[in-house]
Amino acid sequence: MLWKILFVVLVGVVFALSTFWNVDVLDSRAVKGIVMAFLLGVYCTIVFLGTSEKKRTLSHATQIFLGVLLAITYAVILDASPGGFALAIILGLILGYYADKWVEYVSLP
Repeated sequence: MLWKILFVVLVGVVFALSTFWNVDVLDSRAVKGIVMAFLLGVYCTIVFLGTSEKKRTLSHATQIFLGVLLAITYAVILDASPGGFALAIILGLILGYYADKWVEYVSLP
């Protein structure tokens, strides 16, 4: 279990570092982008590890919950309006519901 957690964090760091290398000036927008890339890398890795085995270890409800959590976190980072939060919840539901389908196509930088 510890190795999976370390792997998830490592992939998140790789996503964040690949975003950082393309940044000329480190300002608040760049930091937000790096944090968002880290969170996306962590989310994709959790979904991939939880759904890639023959016996699924990540329930569909948990997958949807994590998608909504990621979308709401993005809305908080981007200082979204209340309408933006509603949109984030809807997009998070869609993201989480179909995550095991689309995460296969995400590749490391």
